[in-house]
Parts: sequence; C-alpha cells; structure tokens
Amino acid sequence: MEGVLDAKWLLATWQLQVAIGAGYAAYMIAYTGIRHHHQTIDTTFRTVAFGLVATAVMLSMPNSGKVIVIALAFAATVAVGLVWRTAGMAIWEGLLRRLDISWADDTPSAWAKLSAEQGYHITQISVLTVDGIRLRCNDAASCGSLPLGPCVLGTNGDVLMYVTHIKKPGEDEKESVGMNDAHHGAKLTYLPASSIKQLDVRRKAVPRRGIPSMIGRWISRRRQAASPDGSHS
Repeated sequence: MEGVLDAKWLLATWQLQVAIGAGYAAYMIAYTGIRHHHQTIDTTFRTVAFGLVATAVMLSMPNSGKVIVIALAFAATVAVGLVWRTAGMAIWEGLLRRLDISWADDTPSAWAKLSAEQGYHITQISVLTVDGIRLRCNDAASCGSLPLGPCVLGTNGDVLMYVTHIKKPGEDEKESVGMNDAHHGAKLTYLPASSIKQLDVRRKAVPRRGIPSMIGRWISRRRQAASPDGSHS
C-alpha cells in the first residue's frame, strides 16, 4: 500500500477511495491475526480484490445518493470479508484438497494456524519452560472474562497466560496463590518465545449460530469424515 496516503490519493475519485478504503477494511477483518507474514504486494492485491465488491455495489446503484451508495458499498465489502474469514477460507482449502491440488494453505506456521483457527475455545493450557518449570492454566474458561483472558498466543511464539498451577523440577505441582486477588486484580504471566520448550493446549468446539457457523460446522464434519482415523485435521 505504498503511496496510498500521499497527496495524490486525496485527488482520486470518491469511487476509488471508497473501493480501496472498503477493500482494506475487509482485508484487515478477514486476515486478522494471520497477516503478519504478508508483504506489500499481498496486502495491495487482497485489498483490490475485496474492493471489487464495493465497485460492483456502486455500479449497481448509479442513480442513488452518494451517502447511501458509500454506506452500502462499505457494508457489503466488510460483510464479504467476514464471510471469507468465517467460512470462505475453509471452503476454498477444502475444495483444493478435494481436487488434490494442494493440501497446504497460506498459513506460515502451525503456530499461526493454532492462534487463528476459529470455532474452538481453549479449555486448558500448559507451558514447559526451558528451565523445566511447568506452568498451567487448569480451567481456561474460568479466566475467559479476565483481561486478555484466557490467554494470548503471540504471532512470534510468545504466550501471555493466567497461571493457576506451577510445578518446579523435583517438586509436586502446587496451586498458584494470588492469581486472582480480590484487591489487586488478576495476575498475567508473560513468557517470551525463547523461554518456552513445549506448549500443550486443550480446545473444545464451541456451538455457534448463524449461516457462516452452519457452513463451518458442515466443513468440519466433512473433514472428519475424510480423515482416515476420523479425527479433526
């Protein structure tokens, strides 16, 4: 998107500004949490692709007022971004796999896939540090209402979590005292990627409503049926 915010951009037609602005908003929504590896060219062409939705809306309403056209074009484009994130990506990946074209996606790492996949809540998280200390959040759901709860999986591999139990080398596991203090509040523990040796996560499917959720669940069932052992891939 180099050059988009220079003075020449302000001289562009309002239709172009709407298409690019709405396209970029849809891109930001669709790729939240999984765009850190994108280069300028990736951002630019994905923005243009989403912006085509806004262009189509504007072309279909040549006699309507500008305010109405802009609002509808922006809303439609953002809606497409939401649908692409919630169901479109999974449908596209499933189609490529079914046609045996590719079993890979654009996710740069398994870690990025874990933090970006929707439809599952983390129920437990356990981290083994390089010095042998085991930190665990035994019931992540109970920490979900706390600030940044129940945990944050950073794009560079770091972790922010609520520690309910600690096990040091040669000692029994102990409950963390004062994790959620009535006076001082909840205590978050930050673990840089360099300090983590192993991370274990338990996740559970979350029932969701709406058409995108129905499509997502259908795709999940299809994947499980196609898996040799019937497990979720």
